[in-house]
Amino acid sequence: MVDQIHSCHVRGVRLVETERVTGFPAIVDFSDQIARNELPRLERLCDEAAPAVPNAFEEWALRRLDVDRDPDNWLDRMSLYAALDACEATGFETLEKGAPVFSQLGAPEKAAASLACYWIARGAEAGTERFLDDLVLRSHTTRTIKGLSLPS
Repeated sequence: MVDQIHSCHVRGVRLVETERVTGFPAIVDFSDQIARNELPRLERLCDEAAPAVPNAFEEWALRRLDVDRDPDNWLDRMSLYAALDACEATGFETLEKGAPVFSQLGAPEKAAASLACYWIARGAEAGTERFLDDLVLRSHTTRTIKGLSLPS
């Protein structure tokens, strides 16, 4: 589905990844997969669910799924999947130097990276220019610079 959404806005809990379905791109019986793999452990998953509130990026992604667009947000000029991937990739660049490769980040770090790009995009052209200026500054210095200062 949408990997960049890490919390449930209805239940107020952090989402967890279930078993990966093998056999794609073959046709998969989703209800059968849920019945065999998830229902037997559903009670335990509910008991272990960690509280979480969707961040502004996740709220934006949910609005996009409802086809609600903001003409001032350049992310809304892209396809949804391109915008989601762009947020992860751009947001990753706001992390400290020496951060692990993106695939090794946990869900909270990936959520923070996507949120960082969302705030850059909300700043429109000026936000993008500030981000690019920071990247240039970071590339010309040898000291470690923490990520951008962004609202949470």
